[in-house]
Amino acid sequence: GRYMGERVDIFDAARKPLGYTRARSEPLLPGEYKIVVGIWIVNGQGQLLITRRSLKKRYEPGKWENTGGHMDAGETPVQAVIRELREETGLDVKERGVRYLGTGIVDNFIGDNFMARIDDASGLRMQPGETDEARWVSPSELRRMMDAGEMARSTVQFMEIYKEAFFAALREMGAETGDI
Repeated sequence: GRYMGERVDIFDAARKPLGYTRARSEPLLPGEYKIVVGIWIVNGQGQLLITRRSLKKRYEPGKWENTGGHMDAGETPVQAVIRELREETGLDVKERGVRYLGTGIVDNFIGDNFMARIDDASGLRMQPGETDEARWVSPSELRRMMDAGEMARSTVQFMEIYKEAFFAALREMGAETGDI
Protein backbone atom coordinates (compact mmCIF):
# COMPACT_ATOMS: atom_id res chain seq x y z
CA GLY A 1 0.00 0.00 0.00
CA ARG A 2 1.24 3.45 -0.89
CA TYR A 3 -1.09 5.43 1.32
CA MET A 4 -0.75 4.94 5.04
CA GLY A 5 1.64 2.04 5.41
CA GLU A 6 -0.77 -0.82 4.74
CA ARG A 7 -3.66 0.74 6.65
CA VAL A 8 -7.27 0.23 5.63
CA ASP A 9 -10.39 2.32 6.17
CA ILE A 10 -13.03 0.63 8.33
CA PHE A 11 -16.73 0.61 7.35
CA ASP A 12 -20.02 -0.69 8.71
CA ALA A 13 -22.12 -3.29 6.87
CA ALA A 14 -23.89 -0.52 4.92
CA ARG A 15 -20.47 0.74 3.73
CA LYS A 16 -20.60 3.86 5.88
CA PRO A 17 -17.04 4.88 6.88
CA LEU A 18 -16.58 4.52 10.63
CA GLY A 19 -13.98 7.29 10.58
CA TYR A 20 -10.87 5.29 11.50
CA THR A 21 -8.31 2.95 9.99
CA ARG A 22 -6.69 -0.28 11.12
CA ALA A 23 -3.48 -2.00 10.14
CA ARG A 24 -4.25 -4.33 7.24
CA SER A 25 -3.29 -7.39 9.32
CA GLU A 26 -5.27 -6.36 12.42
CA PRO A 27 -8.34 -8.49 13.16
CA LEU A 28 -11.72 -6.81 12.73
CA LEU A 29 -14.26 -6.48 15.52
CA PRO A 30 -17.93 -7.42 15.09
CA GLY A 31 -19.65 -4.75 12.98
CA GLU A 32 -16.39 -3.70 11.30
CA TYR A 33 -15.79 -4.33 7.60
CA LYS A 34 -13.00 -3.63 5.19
CA ILE A 35 -13.27 -3.29 1.45
CA VAL A 36 -11.52 -5.78 -0.79
CA VAL A 37 -11.38 -5.65 -4.58
CA GLY A 38 -11.05 -8.26 -7.28
CA ILE A 39 -10.61 -8.07 -11.03
CA TRP A 40 -11.08 -10.62 -13.79
CA ILE A 41 -8.80 -10.07 -16.76
CA VAL A 42 -10.12 -11.43 -20.07
CA ASN A 43 -8.20 -11.70 -23.34
CA GLY A 44 -9.39 -11.67 -26.95
CA GLN A 45 -9.81 -15.45 -26.92
CA GLY A 46 -12.29 -15.22 -24.07
CA GLN A 47 -9.84 -16.70 -21.57
CA LEU A 48 -9.58 -15.49 -17.98
CA LEU A 49 -6.35 -14.84 -16.12
CA ILE A 50 -6.00 -16.65 -12.80
CA THR A 51 -3.03 -16.69 -10.44
CA ARG A 52 -1.97 -19.19 -7.82
CA ARG A 53 -1.63 -17.95 -4.25
CA SER A 54 1.87 -18.31 -2.87
CA LEU A 55 2.42 -21.30 -0.58
CA LYS A 56 3.63 -18.72 1.99
CA LYS A 57 0.14 -17.17 2.30
CA ARG A 58 -1.87 -17.86 5.48
CA TYR A 59 -5.25 -17.94 3.73
CA GLU A 60 -5.77 -20.62 1.05
CA PRO A 61 -2.08 -21.16 0.09
CA GLY A 62 -1.63 -22.75 -3.34
CA LYS A 63 -5.23 -22.08 -4.44
CA TRP A 64 -6.08 -20.26 -7.68
CA GLU A 65 -7.93 -16.93 -7.77
CA ASN A 66 -8.56 -13.80 -9.77
CA THR A 67 -6.32 -10.84 -8.92
CA GLY A 68 -7.29 -8.69 -5.95
CA GLY A 69 -6.58 -7.46 -2.47
CA HIS A 70 -7.40 -4.83 0.14
CA MET A 71 -8.39 -1.26 -0.60
CA ASP A 72 -5.84 0.87 1.21
CA ALA A 73 -6.81 3.91 3.27
CA GLY A 74 -7.42 6.87 0.96
CA GLU A 75 -7.95 4.80 -2.18
CA THR A 76 -11.05 4.27 -4.30
CA PRO A 77 -11.97 0.67 -5.23
CA VAL A 78 -10.93 1.22 -8.87
CA GLN A 79 -7.57 2.71 -7.83
CA ALA A 80 -7.09 -0.26 -5.50
CA VAL A 81 -7.82 -2.86 -8.15
CA ILE A 82 -5.53 -1.20 -10.72
CA ARG A 83 -2.74 -1.10 -8.10
CA GLU A 84 -3.26 -4.72 -7.05
CA LEU A 85 -3.21 -5.86 -10.69
CA ARG A 86 0.07 -4.00 -11.30
CA GLU A 87 1.66 -5.31 -8.07
CA GLU A 88 0.58 -8.93 -8.47
CA THR A 89 0.87 -9.40 -12.25
CA GLY A 90 2.82 -6.46 -13.73
CA LEU A 91 -0.18 -5.70 -15.97
CA ASP A 92 -1.67 -2.22 -16.40
CA VAL A 93 -5.23 -1.20 -17.11
CA LYS A 94 -6.70 2.28 -17.39
CA GLU A 95 -9.65 3.37 -15.22
CA ARG A 96 -11.89 3.71 -18.26
CA GLY A 97 -11.23 0.06 -19.17
CA VAL A 98 -12.37 -1.25 -15.78
CA ARG A 99 -15.95 -2.49 -15.68
CA TYR A 100 -17.84 -2.91 -12.39
CA LEU A 101 -19.50 -6.32 -11.90
CA GLY A 102 -20.99 -6.17 -8.42
CA THR A 103 -20.45 -6.09 -4.68
CA GLY A 104 -20.96 -8.77 -2.09
CA ILE A 105 -20.23 -9.34 1.59
CA VAL A 106 -18.32 -12.42 2.68
CA ASP A 107 -17.47 -12.54 6.41
CA ASN A 108 -16.14 -9.06 7.32
CA PHE A 109 -15.18 -8.19 3.77
CA ILE A 110 -17.17 -6.00 1.41
CA GLY A 111 -15.96 -7.12 -2.02
CA ASP A 112 -16.13 -4.94 -5.14
CA ASN A 113 -15.58 -6.95 -8.30
CA PHE A 114 -14.48 -5.79 -11.75
CA MET A 115 -13.45 -6.97 -15.22
CA ALA A 116 -11.08 -5.57 -17.84
CA ARG A 117 -9.79 -6.77 -21.19
CA ILE A 118 -6.07 -7.03 -21.85
CA ASP A 119 -4.87 -8.22 -25.23
CA ASP A 120 -1.13 -7.80 -24.65
CA ALA A 121 -0.11 -9.65 -21.50
CA SER A 122 3.58 -9.82 -22.42
CA GLY A 123 4.44 -7.86 -19.25
CA LEU A 124 2.96 -10.61 -17.04
CA ARG A 125 5.13 -11.43 -14.01
CA MET A 126 4.51 -12.79 -10.54
CA GLN A 127 4.90 -11.01 -7.17
CA PRO A 128 7.10 -13.06 -4.82
CA GLY A 129 5.26 -14.00 -1.63
CA GLU A 130 1.88 -13.23 -3.21
CA THR A 131 1.54 -15.15 -6.47
CA ASP A 132 3.69 -17.92 -7.87
CA GLU A 133 2.03 -18.96 -11.11
CA ALA A 134 -0.47 -17.67 -13.68
CA ARG A 135 -2.57 -19.25 -16.37
CA TRP A 136 -5.33 -18.42 -18.85
CA VAL A 137 -8.45 -20.56 -18.59
CA SER A 138 -11.73 -20.79 -20.48
CA PRO A 139 -14.95 -20.13 -18.55
CA SER A 140 -15.68 -23.89 -18.58
CA GLU A 141 -12.20 -24.69 -17.21
CA LEU A 142 -12.77 -22.09 -14.47
CA ARG A 143 -16.06 -23.82 -13.57
CA ARG A 144 -14.29 -27.20 -13.42
CA MET A 145 -11.61 -25.75 -11.10
CA MET A 146 -14.28 -24.21 -8.85
CA ASP A 147 -16.13 -27.52 -8.62
CA ALA A 148 -12.86 -29.38 -7.93
CA GLY A 149 -11.94 -27.11 -5.01
CA GLU A 150 -8.87 -25.69 -6.77
CA MET A 151 -10.01 -22.07 -6.47
CA ALA A 152 -9.74 -19.93 -3.32
CA ARG A 153 -12.98 -20.11 -1.31
CA SER A 154 -13.51 -16.33 -1.34
CA THR A 155 -13.25 -16.22 -5.16
CA VAL A 156 -16.04 -18.80 -5.43
CA GLN A 157 -18.22 -17.14 -2.77
CA PHE A 158 -17.97 -13.70 -4.37
CA MET A 159 -18.57 -15.15 -7.87
CA GLU A 160 -21.97 -16.48 -6.77
CA ILE A 161 -23.02 -12.90 -6.00
CA TYR A 162 -22.17 -11.26 -9.36
CA LYS A 163 -22.32 -14.24 -11.74
CA GLU A 164 -24.85 -12.74 -14.18
CA ALA A 165 -22.90 -9.49 -14.53
CA PHE A 166 -19.73 -11.58 -15.04
CA PHE A 167 -21.28 -13.33 -18.07
CA ALA A 168 -22.76 -10.14 -19.49
CA ALA A 169 -19.32 -8.46 -19.26
CA LEU A 170 -17.59 -11.48 -20.81
CA ARG A 171 -19.99 -11.40 -23.77
CA GLU A 172 -19.58 -7.65 -24.28
CA MET A 173 -15.82 -7.71 -23.98
CA GLY A 174 -15.68 -9.90 -27.06
CA ALA A 175 -15.34 -13.27 -25.41
CA GLU A 176 -17.05 -16.54 -26.18
CA THR A 177 -18.67 -18.06 -23.12
CA GLY A 178 -19.41 -21.55 -22.10
CA ASP A 179 -21.77 -21.26 -19.17
CA ILE A 180 -20.32 -21.55 -15.68
